[in-house]
Amino acid sequence: MSDIGDSVTFQAKASVLYFLSDAYLNSPRTEVMETLRSGGLLESWPLDRNQPDTADGLDRLKRFFTDWSPDQMSILEDDYTRLFVGVGKTLAPPYESVYLSEEHILFERETLEVREWYAKYGLRVPQLHVVPDDHIGYELFFVARLKERAASLLDCGETEAAADVIGDSQRFVEAHPHRWAGMLVNRIMEHARTDFYAAIGLLTRSVLEGMR
Repeated sequence: MSDIGDSVTFQAKASVLYFLSDAYLNSPRTEVMETLRSGGLLESWPLDRNQPDTADGLDRLKRFFTDWSPDQMSILEDDYTRLFVGVGKTLAPPYESVYLSEEHILFERETLEVREWYAKYGLRVPQLHVVPDDHIGYELFFVARLKERAASLLDCGETEAAADVIGDSQRFVEAHPHRWAGMLVNRIMEHARTDFYAAIGLLTRSVLEGMR
C-alpha cells in the first residue's frame, strides 16, 4: 500500500463510476435492472454509506426495487428520455457546455477541453462529433478508467506512475465534473419521476464530493 491509496480502493471507485456512467449513457435495460435488484453492487456498495447523499440514494434504489418488475420498464424509459434526451425540452441536459458555456449550447470550449484530456490517455468517445465529449457519462467513464489504471500500476509496484494518474484524475474532476455536476443533479432531483433516477443523481453527487 502507498500513501496515495491502494488498488482495491481504486477498483471499488471505478466500479461505482462505471455503474453511474452507464446509467447516463444508456437507456434502462431489463438485464441491468434485474442484476441490480438481485443485490450485487447495491448490497456491497464499496464507498461511504454514511454520507447523506449516499444513504438517501441507496435507500431510494432499495425502495424502487421493492416493487419493481420488468413490466415497469416503459416508466423508466420515459423518465430517462424526459431527463437526458428530451422530447421537446431536455429537463436535465447531461452536457457540461450547456451549463458552463456563454451560449449554453453543445460542442463549446468545454467539449474540446475534455476531448484533450481523453486523448492524453488514448481515449475518444464512440460517436465523435455526434454525442459531445462532455457528456456526464463520458466524464465519469474517463475518471473510472484512470482509477482502474492507477490500481493496475499499484499492483505492478509502479507507485510513482500511479500517483501521476491519480493526480490527473483529481485535476480533471476539479476542472470539469465538479464545476457543473451539482447543477445537473439539481435538475434531476427536480424533474425525476422515479426513485431510480433520483438515486442516480444523489449517488453522482456523493461520489464526486468523495473525490475531494
